[in-house]
Amino acid sequence: METVTRLSQRSIRITIRIGVPSLTRCVKRLARALEARRLDTASSELELIAADPNPIELLGGADEGAPARAPSLRARALGMVLIDLYLNGWGVSVEEGQVYVHAPAWPRSGRGMTPEQVSETKRRIRESLQPRLEEQATRPATQRFVQGLERPRRGPRGMVSALSLFANGRSLADSLSKQGALAIQPYLQPVGGAVQHDPQTGLLLSDIYRYFRYTWAFPYESTPGRTLPILIRDRGQPNHPVCGLLTLGSPVPKLAPRDRALGWTPDWLEAVVAALDCADGEPKDLRALEAALQNQAPSSGTIGPTGVFRDVAKRLGLGPCPNAIGLEHAVRRLNKSARASRARRARRALIADLQGELREAVGEISTQGLGIEHCDMFREPALSVAKLEQIAAKAREAWVRSRPATSARGVRSQGNPHLFRKKRAAKLLSLSRALATLGTFGLDGACTKELRAAVFGSESRWTAGHGVSAGRDVIRGLRVALSLRASRLVASQIADVVVCGAVPPYGPLLGGKLAALLALSRDVAGFYHERYTDQVSNISSQMAGREVSRPADLLAITTTSFYAVGSSQYNRVCLPDALGGARWRHVGTSAGHGSLHFSRDTAELLQELVRAETGAALITSTFGEGPSERLRKIRDGLARLDLPAGDLLQHGMPRLVYLAELGETRTAPGARGRTRLWRRVGPKASDVAEFWRQRWLAPRLGRDASLIARTSNFDLRSATPGRLY
Repeated sequence: METVTRLSQRSIRITIRIGVPSLTRCVKRLARALEARRLDTASSELELIAADPNPIELLGGADEGAPARAPSLRARALGMVLIDLYLNGWGVSVEEGQVYVHAPAWPRSGRGMTPEQVSETKRRIRESLQPRLEEQATRPATQRFVQGLERPRRGPRGMVSALSLFANGRSLADSLSKQGALAIQPYLQPVGGAVQHDPQTGLLLSDIYRYFRYTWAFPYESTPGRTLPILIRDRGQPNHPVCGLLTLGSPVPKLAPRDRALGWTPDWLEAVVAALDCADGEPKDLRALEAALQNQAPSSGTIGPTGVFRDVAKRLGLGPCPNAIGLEHAVRRLNKSARASRARRARRALIADLQGELREAVGEISTQGLGIEHCDMFREPALSVAKLEQIAAKAREAWVRSRPATSARGVRSQGNPHLFRKKRAAKLLSLSRALATLGTFGLDGACTKELRAAVFGSESRWTAGHGVSAGRDVIRGLRVALSLRASRLVASQIADVVVCGAVPPYGPLLGGKLAALLALSRDVAGFYHERYTDQVSNISSQMAGREVSRPADLLAITTTSFYAVGSSQYNRVCLPDALGGARWRHVGTSAGHGSLHFSRDTAELLQELVRAETGAALITSTFGEGPSERLRKIRDGLARLDLPAGDLLQHGMPRLVYLAELGETRTAPGARGRTRLWRRVGPKASDVAEFWRQRWLAPRLGRDASLIARTSNFDLRSATPGRLY
């Protein structure tokens, strides 16, 4: 594959390898139709391809074991991929007989843009998501569900339906006129707990949540892992209407801005070790380090200096220091001996914590049936590496042979013993390699040079002339230890706010700010703990060979904005010190990776192609194979088509990443201090709602004289999911 530059867009060459000239011509005609913006013609070409009776045949030779090719499936899959990309704003062109696709260029922030440009970018984003929303809305099951919820039925207080749970605009406006901000009385109602039915309407809370989720401008798809939906209700209005949605879910395993902010990445480690060197030697060099981090952050996305100096100050036992000057002044108040002593203790704590991550991870994996013991790995990690390489290779071969030739759709298998034997062997091999390098670090006076060599590639201390390398020289053992901490906390103590916002007509009333603030309440952390405490983790238990329960006390939550330009919902959203001081802070921008721009039909067709050409379901619904079955299906199907899956899954639509740490947390290696459980010390939802009324709603009502009138004119027909049909 080759990537070329076309204007300011990413352009990707689409190689067409079908083996049947007539089908190849169809695909190229389809591409030319998309280039000319004739979607109807492209769809007709796709229908011709689908009608082709070409059987599966062998290409590239008839030797035994030659790859089977399914020409018709290949052509259909290529055509659907091209149409999906086109519908999501990608350009398609044919140049000298070669097909190219051109990813849309999305700005990473609204800085320097006019209001008109911001509005146009938002329109393009909504337009790019429209195909997935239409796909969702036209499913018969979705239509039956929405129509059923909107049909009147007898409830505890008379005839009701899901429509009864929208606020009446005129009634809400009258209440706001008479009572001001006190007219809205928000409270949280978890879905899936002990209470199953809504006391106001008798409807299932899970159905209410699903119904209102369909009002979002983002497609509603079930996600793997933990999910905690919460309704935000308004007891100040009849029927306690839904005024917002809030949902916690399992975070993505790797999110660079989050991981850097929480201290889980090589560039974070490099910056911290460099700052300790400055504090121990020349405090004035801290300013040079700050400049180096600031200069590199925009270009490479490396960690910003604020988090580094805050972490280093904690490690040195100093007060809060948000920048280089503050840390320099705090360090200079210590004599040289005290500086050296504190820096040495900080390095030892850092090394000990990372070594502890490796040892703890090894102990959590069962060695049963592998022919190796934990004590062997701790005592002779280098010898264990050679032994585990053979064990892991054999385990993988056995797993590949055990995979089914077919897999029923929608059926999730709960176990393949060969799968977890392969996973255990591969994980122990990775840990043994890390132990072989990091396990030799001592905690005596030599640890400083060892740490520098492992981080900088040299035993010499960091000085102003070194610059920063974004963690390039950090050795693998340290990288593995950092990733272990990330995996452990992401698995259970970090949650992603996957849905957070207002339901009409509460949007103009700053209902989005309300939802973002309520996510910081102790109630949400308490709901999460109640739902998942003592829950046995299936994957961890299979890896450990015993029942394993993960802690469920939230340390931090993350979220991403819908737009990278003009996003305001999380701006300045923070609690006062009297309510715990938690706040949403912007920590970076996501790269824009995922499968949202491919339809469900395309994902299934790509999997069908893989199954037809390999004789095996490479991506099954087997529990434990990995996250995002849909993403893996698309990735492997694109690779089977000889397309650059990594480039095509990079839709490039950035989102702002926000992080809220809940009190004093221990997310970074070597962090000290006792964790106070947020579900006990955080503010109550009722107190957060009162703060929202005073800080946000009352001033908005005072500034915008037309707000109550617009609320009174709220048109229910424009807000319900049923409007889509």
